[in-house]
Amino acid sequence: MATILALSSTQALANAFTSLDPRSMSLGGAGVAATRPYNAPAFNPARLAGNPQIEGRRDDRAFSRAFGGIRLIDRDGFLDSLDRFQENDNQSRLKQSLDQLEARISDQSVTRQDLRAVFRTADELLDDYQSLSDKPLRLAASAGFNLGAPGERFGFGASIRQNAVVGMELRISQEDISQVRQVIDFIEVLMDIIDEEVIPPDLELPDVGDDLTSDFALRGAMVREVGLSVGARIPQQPRTYLGVNLKSLQIDTLDWETDVERARTENFELDDQRLIHADVNVDLGVIHELDDGWTAGMMVRNLIPRDYRTVLGNQVPLRPTFRGGLAWQNPRWTVAVDMDLNETVAIGFDPAKQYLAMGVEHRPLRWLSLRGGYRYERVLEEGNISLGIGLSSRRSHFDLALSGDAGDSFGAAMQFGVRF
Repeated sequence: MATILALSSTQALANAFTSLDPRSMSLGGAGVAATRPYNAPAFNPARLAGNPQIEGRRDDRAFSRAFGGIRLIDRDGFLDSLDRFQENDNQSRLKQSLDQLEARISDQSVTRQDLRAVFRTADELLDDYQSLSDKPLRLAASAGFNLGAPGERFGFGASIRQNAVVGMELRISQEDISQVRQVIDFIEVLMDIIDEEVIPPDLELPDVGDDLTSDFALRGAMVREVGLSVGARIPQQPRTYLGVNLKSLQIDTLDWETDVERARTENFELDDQRLIHADVNVDLGVIHELDDGWTAGMMVRNLIPRDYRTVLGNQVPLRPTFRGGLAWQNPRWTVAVDMDLNETVAIGFDPAKQYLAMGVEHRPLRWLSLRGGYRYERVLEEGNISLGIGLSSRRSHFDLALSGDAGDSFGAAMQFGVRF
């Protein structure tokens, strides 16, 4: 399963404001009003223009930045339970033990020990089924490179990104559980009578053959995104800036379904499970600078709604996401709050998402930024915290972030860039 995860995360699509650059991750995902120019294509291209004083200097130098990040949400130990199920291999063991029992009954050599072996294997298989997580696993990964030249009235940028969202789900069939319970009940009856009666040699045993219907599903999308961004101050409105990000997309949808036993790396063929689509889309953003260091922002990502077909005939949706943000900044502090204004259709098997993100950045020294944040997801009522650090000089910058919760979710991101 680890290799499947690696394959799925190398390139793919994020459908909500879950950019995995380290500054926004460490601020809980906030950034619509507080983004810096080097992350403006992802959070608000309007910030390529204007650029108030941050870190004791104006943030208007030409830049280039490379970043990478990953976030894994593994609810209820999805991966551990799947690995245990496959390692135990009780499904195959039960079929084998039933075949052996049938042969012993046929030649009239069956013993209580034979019955106990079948009972024990069936009981362990039932435990395996009941221990499998029925909550989907979600993986997001992102890597990219941004460059640009921000300015007071106009700013320009370009970016290339590969983002990844893939979901995995175990669909446990109640019919399979019922079949295993029938075996347990049947063997209990035989154990009750074996010492007093002869078991007929033509006795028909319950069948748990190859028609078990529990399965494993993987669905996601893989996208390579190339964007050109521009931000500009509105004439006669010196505090208001607009931005647009035009994107060329290559979208590879992923869709794979197989039985639980076959959900292994050697059975996964990427080329057989994907369809490739080419498309374009656009992001729009606006920033308005208020009094006393306050800034308000709004952005819509993926303005054009799309649906992309998979090899199995399912649809991977890409829908507009609207987000508003408010930030307060001075040379030492940044406080930011973002909120999704609509629910976002999730890639994979998760329900729709709607986030509230908040973060604080403190710059005790000109070259040091300390960050912390919290992100709350309203639909599933899940939250996680994040921490990060930034190191900067006049010509370069390095950022690192970690995020997580009590055990289901973990994320990490790193970024390095230079100013010219």
